[in-house]
Amino acid sequence: MHYPDNNSQDFVTAISLFCQQRKIALGIKMSRNKQESEISVIQQLLEELDLPPVTVTLDALHTQKNSSATRHHQHDYVITVKGNQKKLYQVLIDYCLEHEPLAKTESKDIDHGRQEKRWVEVWSLPTFFTTQWCDVQSVVRVTRWGCRQNKDYDNQMFYITSLSPQGQKLSRVIRQHWQIENNLHWVKDVIFQEDQAQQTRGNAPQNFAIFRSWVISLLRLHGYHSMTEAMAMISHKLPLLLSFCTS
Repeated sequence: MHYPDNNSQDFVTAISLFCQQRKIALGIKMSRNKQESEISVIQQLLEELDLPPVTVTLDALHTQKNSSATRHHQHDYVITVKGNQKKLYQVLIDYCLEHEPLAKTESKDIDHGRQEKRWVEVWSLPTFFTTQWCDVQSVVRVTRWGCRQNKDYDNQMFYITSLSPQGQKLSRVIRQHWQIENNLHWVKDVIFQEDQAQQTRGNAPQNFAIFRSWVISLLRLHGYHSMTEAMAMISHKLPLLLSFCTS
């Protein structure tokens, strides 16, 4: 989520470390783009939370050589590869075309008017990788095609990971990464209407962004998986709401 400052190119981004299993935000920090990068903020969050070893999934922005923050804390990683690493992206395309995958899983999904079929293919570490890419063990290609709102679509995505080439496990981890959009960003944008928020001055946008993430996490920790249902059931029950903050 970006919060522009005086209509300039300077903006503040809310960066969350989200636990997909529990569907809660473990930590959130604000990053001003002209002062620090999102990469360094993620590193700070990992340092401060001091989590036990987990698998961290990251967007393409974090596909950086010698970026070893996750491995420093014994975490594994799965990172999206896109056009910001043009050479790497093209090499992965060529490599996957020229070699047979070690594992391949197939799945189908029908949900909310969308029909989708997915292939997840996994290769072991290619020989062209160097030690600059920290502890890479596997390359993953995900191919998706289907129909959404009566329109056909297809696309491919690539990932590098420190995990071994296990098709089922990597398919599950990547699917969980995609679900962050529905479980956090979509809830904030659609249910809580964050993009239409009227708070625009001072620290109000950042504070309300943190508050929305906190509310989502608090309700889910108390068993409410649907924010719409939670709001309908408890929005006028002040003692119950207060008890969530003290229990």
